[in-house]
Amino acid sequence: MLFVDIDASLVGQIVIINRLYISTYDNFSSLDYWLIVQKIQIELTRHYMMTETLRFTFVSVTVIQLFAGSVGADYVVTFNSSDGLSEEKLQREFLSTLYVKANGTFLGDDFQISNNTDPNQVGNSLKFKDYDECHPAEVVHIPDCGINSRCVNLNMTYVCTCNEGYENNGNECTTYYQGKSKEDGVDTVLFVALIVPVSVFFVMAFIIIAAFMVRASRRSRRKKEEIESKRSIRSFSLFLDRYFGDETNVY
Repeated sequence: MLFVDIDASLVGQIVIINRLYISTYDNFSSLDYWLIVQKIQIELTRHYMMTETLRFTFVSVTVIQLFAGSVGADYVVTFNSSDGLSEEKLQREFLSTLYVKANGTFLGDDFQISNNTDPNQVGNSLKFKDYDECHPAEVVHIPDCGINSRCVNLNMTYVCTCNEGYENNGNECTTYYQGKSKEDGVDTVLFVALIVPVSVFFVMAFIIIAAFMVRASRRSRRKKEEIESKRSIRSFSLFLDRYFGDETNVY
């Protein structure tokens, strides 16, 4: 099993006309199957590494099956970028790496893929189609989209999207308010963003008013005590004047 990080992938097909399909190729565990698959993968890899621009983003080639009719091979070719990638470009650049001899066109020195030497005719025999990265065969592995998300297959590539009720925070899909729409989640966040500072304002105002009232109450009580004290002193003075006023005059 091959594990690679990929951004784009396609299924390619070649038919090797100077080889005969033998029954042991039906057995994936047989030595014959392993040897032919390894040789095809080596030659395909060598040719992709010879392409003009694709070689810079090329990752791997993996044969996924052989089929009869001489020896046919379906393979997955992967790239770490889908920028500028197209089936036409893939066909054109791969075709330019093939060896043209007097008796036909070859993949490597031994695998003849056409009796024709005309690039246009040979190019028509090179077939490519999209590979579904979201439901890959065991031979190809893509980066996990992560929890709370799903893979969406696109032509030659894929994207990861968050499930309903989740949004991407830049690194992963996180819930905003499960069971609600995104708009409800945004409205709730805005409500919280408004209510929190308003609540803080009223709490602070209440504390300030309460402190002011306590302070005013203390001042009022202190003033009342001063009045009561002065009143007591005055009453005592009147008492002294009433009972001892004459004696005071004598002296």
